[in-house]
Amino acid sequence: MSVHAPAAPFDPLLVTLAGYASHPSLRFPKAARATASLCLMDAIACMAPARHDPDCRRIIGPVVPGATLPNGPRVPGTTFELDPVRAAFSTSTLIRWLDFSDTTYSGGHPSDNIGALLACADYRDRLGAAPVTMADVLDALIVAYEIQGRLADAFKFDAPAVGLDAVISVKIASSAAATRLLGGTHEQILNALSCAFVDGATLNAYRQPPNSGTRKGWAGPRAAATGVEIALMAVGGETGYPTALTARPWGFHAVMLGGRPIELKAPLGSSIVEHVIFKLLPCQRNGTTAAEAALQLHSTIAQRLREVREIIVHTHAEALERIDNATMLHNAAARDHSLQFIVAASLVHGALTAAHYHEPLATDPLVMELVPRVRLIENPDYTAAYNAPDTRSTPNAVEAVFDDGSRTERVEVHYPGGHPARRDALRPLLEAKFETLTNDLFTPNKRAELRELFVDADRLAAMRVSEFIDLLVATPT
Repeated sequence: MSVHAPAAPFDPLLVTLAGYASHPSLRFPKAARATASLCLMDAIACMAPARHDPDCRRIIGPVVPGATLPNGPRVPGTTFELDPVRAAFSTSTLIRWLDFSDTTYSGGHPSDNIGALLACADYRDRLGAAPVTMADVLDALIVAYEIQGRLADAFKFDAPAVGLDAVISVKIASSAAATRLLGGTHEQILNALSCAFVDGATLNAYRQPPNSGTRKGWAGPRAAATGVEIALMAVGGETGYPTALTARPWGFHAVMLGGRPIELKAPLGSSIVEHVIFKLLPCQRNGTTAAEAALQLHSTIAQRLREVREIIVHTHAEALERIDNATMLHNAAARDHSLQFIVAASLVHGALTAAHYHEPLATDPLVMELVPRVRLIENPDYTAAYNAPDTRSTPNAVEAVFDDGSRTERVEVHYPGGHPARRDALRPLLEAKFETLTNDLFTPNKRAELRELFVDADRLAAMRVSEFIDLLVATPT
């Protein structure tokens, strides 16, 4: 008779994450559920215009043209009926594509996980074994946001000294939340999480010049889709790897992080979703307040733009690290991560939409003329406020200097419109965003029906997932 050594215990972080994600009686605050519902509304709004982008259309849908999975999960806004992995990728890509989706204090886009959640929930509900409700999706959304946000807060994977793509946290979060939605046990969630870490992390090179490219729009979705694939394998019996993080010399900490551990800074709950930052302008989050300031200045200098000698942007260190780029603006992915371009386009056009990052608006001669005149200056007080846990602002200020030496007022914005500090005024702005962006996807009656659902989290929670997705899919032509 052979004798097997007892299995090693799972790494503490894996146990913590799995215990949180698998808890059968999670009861989140009403405010968390309400915000989760708004996150869904915002995600659907972001999807609608992305359907028209040729690069986005090129990569969503089945890998093999024409392949479908009858009665499989649907992709909102389209007629696609796919396997769960590809449905997750396609849905999350539509959400993420225009850089208009929600974000957090620590960066990243937690709504990257939503494609994974909707795909798994629709897939399981349509199997018919047991009804899956939107309450299950809302709870899984809170779980995914919390795991991704806490991991991002615990370790800055995309710091220049590390160089990894931060979407590793999306893969981890989606693997846990997807396994939960698929009916996985605590053990299966543990196994999925360990597999996701063993899978490693990708490089961050594609986000920065000269490599800025369209991968920015599908990297998070690919991570979410990988999380779904791992979740399906885990509920199918795939084994776990107990010391995936701490094994030496082959574990994640040793190989990927130079031996540094990932240590959560706070207990897991619902704080991330409750403090999510919604985007009301489509640009990199550190530049949003600069865009708002520039838009406020537009009417003042619109008739004097050709007299502008210099545009001064007072900013913080994170913006200088992430979006200081005035020269390599060869595509939309580079432009929406250029603080100089964001400010110049906002000043010239008096508006900032996804279209402003594409030709012909992006190559407007006056915008191109102003971009090299935008000068970025770090304000130490702004950097301190950005990093302060009790402030968490993203301050920027913009002023213009004219050829005759005169200058405009210095317009300062500390918190973007979608920041928790401005939450009281947010809901009508999100509803307006939804109304505007989904104008050509839903009829006025359908938009009104959906808005009522999204602002009534209890009513949304009671709905079956398949019935909710029915409201979102496009009518075949």
